[in-house]
Amino acid sequence: MSAQISSAQSGAADKAGEREPLLSIRGLRVGFRRAGDQFEAVRGIDLEVAKGEVVGIVGESGSGKSVGMLAALGLTSKNAVVTGSVRFNGDELVGKSSREMRKIRGARIAMIFQDPLSSLNPVMTVGAQIAEAVRLHQRVTRKQAMARAVELLNLVAIPQPERRVNQYPHEFSGGMRQRAVIAMAVANDPDLLIADEPTT
Repeated sequence: MSAQISSAQSGAADKAGEREPLLSIRGLRVGFRRAGDQFEAVRGIDLEVAKGEVVGIVGESGSGKSVGMLAALGLTSKNAVVTGSVRFNGDELVGKSSREMRKIRGARIAMIFQDPLSSLNPVMTVGAQIAEAVRLHQRVTRKQAMARAVELLNLVAIPQPERRVNQYPHEFSGGMRQRAVIAMAVANDPDLLIADEPTT
């Protein structure tokens, strides 16, 4: 991976030198098995993110930025080989089961994917999808989850959220779909938010 990592502290309350990293990645490598061989896509990522800190990973297309973050969240395909260490709040994520990772993803760590069309189910209303994300991690009724969906659409500046919550992804513009995906990502107030290709 030939990418550069830059960070800008944005309101971290801890004193310099005393901050425990929220996320610590050490020697993360990702390979993919194919036809009896293994292709290495990421050859080592080392980074830390403190609470209240913004970290940007910059690199050319194909340098492994997205694959590295997907691997950190346990979202790579079955033919992927992930090694190294990913610690979140001191808890090692590499090697956790899918069931264990589902409790963390969406609740404590959320990801905003680059393409909202691939993130949204075309046969479910946008509101139902946001409400589902809420109900997966919170003990609320369907009615409360839908009310939260309206609140979140309003938060990301979707006009007439009470009406839009019942619409399908194809009824949203591209920009509105992207904002709906952001609403879904922040639905459970995660401690860490990962944005894939944030400039798009």
